[in-house]
Amino acid sequence: MSLDVSQKRRAVTVTAAIAVALLLLVGRLYQIQILSSEEFSERAQRQYKTVIEELPPRGDIFCMDGTGKTLLATTVLRPALSANPRQIIDRESLACRLSEILHMDRDALLAMLRDDTLPDGRPRYYVLLARHLTDKQAEAVRALNAGGLTLKDEPKRVYPQGRMLGTVLGITGVDKNNLQNKGLEGLELYYDEILRGEPGYRELVVDALGNGLKLPGCREVPAKKGGNLLLTINSRMQRIVEEELRAAFHKWKPASATAIVMDPYTGDILAMANLPDFDPNDPCAYPESARRNRAVTDSYEPGSTFKPLIGCAVLEERLATLDTSFKCFGPVRGRTIGDHASGWLSMRDVIVRSSNRGAAWFGVLLDENGMKLRPWVRRFRFGEPTGVDMPGEVGGRVTAARDWTGYSTTSVPFGQEIAVTPLQLVRAFCAIPNGGLLVRPRIVKAIVDDDGNVIRETGNDERVRVMSEETARRMRTVLEGVVSDPRGTGHRSRLKEYRMAGKTGTAQKAVRGEYSHSTHVGYFVAFAPVEQPRICVLVVMNEPKGRYYGGTVAAPAASRIVLRSLKSMGVPERGAGS
Repeated sequence: MSLDVSQKRRAVTVTAAIAVALLLLVGRLYQIQILSSEEFSERAQRQYKTVIEELPPRGDIFCMDGTGKTLLATTVLRPALSANPRQIIDRESLACRLSEILHMDRDALLAMLRDDTLPDGRPRYYVLLARHLTDKQAEAVRALNAGGLTLKDEPKRVYPQGRMLGTVLGITGVDKNNLQNKGLEGLELYYDEILRGEPGYRELVVDALGNGLKLPGCREVPAKKGGNLLLTINSRMQRIVEEELRAAFHKWKPASATAIVMDPYTGDILAMANLPDFDPNDPCAYPESARRNRAVTDSYEPGSTFKPLIGCAVLEERLATLDTSFKCFGPVRGRTIGDHASGWLSMRDVIVRSSNRGAAWFGVLLDENGMKLRPWVRRFRFGEPTGVDMPGEVGGRVTAARDWTGYSTTSVPFGQEIAVTPLQLVRAFCAIPNGGLLVRPRIVKAIVDDDGNVIRETGNDERVRVMSEETARRMRTVLEGVVSDPRGTGHRSRLKEYRMAGKTGTAQKAVRGEYSHSTHVGYFVAFAPVEQPRICVLVVMNEPKGRYYGGTVAAPAASRIVLRSLKSMGVPERGAGS
């Protein structure tokens, strides 16, 4: 009897234990299937599903002129090599062979081929080994016939014209997702959001070894190419400018040089060059300073190129006429000013012969009649960026009103105590040939698709009248005299084919707070033809060696740019005496 009771107790205990176990199992299943179903579903998907991002082709950058379309930046497909570490058997041997082909460190490759898991616990089915393989390298990888390696075409940014416009175009680099599609400098940076397009992706189901399986339900979103930039640049003119600037650069060996050609009526930048420059196809081969667009990032004192602008202010305020005489000898309001022209000079001759004392009297006239000099400087928008569609633009320097002194009054009119960028200077100068309007510069004309349809016009309707047409007309006659008059500082650069007007400038650079007698900036700014201006040209030579006067180091190059550019545009020759 006792045996039966004992057996029954044991049976009850076992049954109860089984029941408890079953209840726990049911509870666990309920937790997994009902309460935590989403979590475990996500874990399972991470084990067998992976997402591969597709790079979008970056938009092109090009310009159009009489010769057709000139491609400046585009995207080509180059092989990228990736690996599935789980499918590789002999990693050490493969790392050695790839090291020879790719010219990469063997140990670094071996570490990349390691079969481990990602930070979120997923197996590593994909690792990028190298981008932009040459055709020879890609062929050598294929010849290995090694399992686990994949070659796939991927976009690479190239610049078909090499160094041409390099400092303006800029470069691209790798973004936060390790994708070679991020603008770093120049137009590539400024218009990055438009150029880079939209990445795509594809979902891939894999087995335990990472082999792809064709199963329904995997989503795929194609990458969308970025928009294309149509520039205002004239490619023929750009080549002319770069050739002439490079020749002057080699002759005078300045620290840097800049040249700009602008349409005076629209503000369209037709050419822009800086030296030193670089090839954006291989930016690492050049110093970082060679990538600067000095037309907008660097500012200098403008020297005598400022005199015509202040002369316009005097004419507009009706404080003098072109025939008014100025005392160009002795001190100006107690200040001794260096000069190479002396005597009583008319306002016209003050500018033609570039008298510093005469220009200082311009400032005295303006400030003794209501402190008008500084407001006129600001009226030409000096001291603020032009708003051009390029990154890194600075606003230059204009002395604050509270710090303005009598020294400012007699310094600024001949280009001291003020700093301007080359683009600011040529923009202000365009108001003289275009009839008194300040235009906003631009370098991108439109954003277009691959079929040439305009997605968006950049627009350039900002035109502010800064002087009357009559004042601008009078100053045009003065500036033509700078070139045509034998006494003019730009006379040696006159053209027999076209009537050209311009102004030379030479600025001393400040070194440790004092003006240097050995470090200068030479300028020449010009427009032509005088009777119907088509272009405005500026050449800046920063710290030339040997000679330094703008009429010597900058004017000849600017004159040749004017001549060759007008001929390339088909402008009829009329002769300087016509």
